Amino acid sequence: MNFLENITFRRTRTQSQTDNTEEGKLSESTIDGTVENVSTDDTPNNISTDKESSEKLNTLELQKQIETLKNELKLAYVELNRLSAENQLLKKVQQNVDTLSTNTCNSSKKAKKRKNTNTSTNNITESPHKKAKSSSTPQKDIQKNETSRANKNVKNINLSSTNIDSEKQTRRKMCIISSNNSNKVLQISQNTFQDSQIIHYITPNAGIAKLTENIDKKIGQYSLQDCCILMIGEHDFSTTNNYFDIIINLRETLQTLDHTNVIICLPTYKCKEYCDVFNWRVETFNNLLYLDVLSHNYAYLFDSNLQLSYNSDMFSKFKGIINNKGMQNMFKNLKQLYTDIIECNNDYINNNKIATEILNDSSSSTKSETDFFLP
Repeated sequence: MNFLENITFRRTRTQSQTDNTEEGKLSESTIDGTVENVSTDDTPNNISTDKESSEKLNTLELQKQIETLKNELKLAYVELNRLSAENQLLKKVQQNVDTLSTNTCNSSKKAKKRKNTNTSTNNITESPHKKAKSSSTPQKDIQKNETSRANKNVKNINLSSTNIDSEKQTRRKMCIISSNNSNKVLQISQNTFQDSQIIHYITPNAGIAKLTENIDKKIGQYSLQDCCILMIGEHDFSTTNNYFDIIINLRETLQTLDHTNVIICLPTYKCKEYCDVFNWRVETFNNLLYLDVLSHNYAYLFDSNLQLSYNSDMFSKFKGIINNKGMQNMFKNLKQLYTDIIECNNDYINNNKIATEILNDSSSSTKSETDFFLP
């Protein structure tokens, strides 16, 4: 009996099977690892939300850019209107200057002709008087000389008295309307305008509407040789106001005063800390009033801040308002404007007189002369 028959032998595994089993395990482990390591953040829903948020930000930025461009276009439109108004005004002024220059040239030629004719007639009429004086006797000459001296003395006395009266009559009138009771406005104006009769109307803490009440009665008897100075105070700028309505009311009241000269002195700034809002209001009002006066031409505008030094030399240290030295500088520059206005008015009056004389002469002259003086 063989003992090996009851013994069973196991079959040996080949290398390929072991490798396959190991590779299967590895593949399973790798597959399980990839499944476990996949994150839920990279899903398509989260990607879509990021795109929507970025698109919203882009649209907000584009809207902001559009609004800024709209504001810039509005400012450019306002600037173009202002420049066009200035160009129209300059064209009108140039046309008036050209017409006045042509009228003065023609009038000067006419005046020279008249002077030549007057001198020739005077020379002709003086000759018989000289002959009569030479033929008179010495005693009569003495008596005539004594009487002529007495008449000359009487004439000199009468002329001196008439000159005094004429100085009183030709003394210009000036009316100052303001709410300024902190500066010596009347004294400074009298020292500056010594040849004018000045009246100062003070209404403390008053705005523009209060200052212009009954202004037609205050300057009712004024002429183009006189002047009314309206000094705007700080009452309307301590708080925010509707400056468009204020300017329209000011225009309506001053457009009726075409018989005299009206000068508007713009409000001054404050030289002090924490006054930026006040100065900003003053600046906006000054710009709006400048454009309105330029377009409607109802008064003369004087920039009170133009020649002032923005320091304690011309402004008060405590209140920040203009002091007496700054007021003197302001009236000094105001005098130059006033003299220019009077000279322009005198030229306008003289040119009108010359034009009327030329028209009268042309109507009475022959047809050839009328054709010569036609415009």
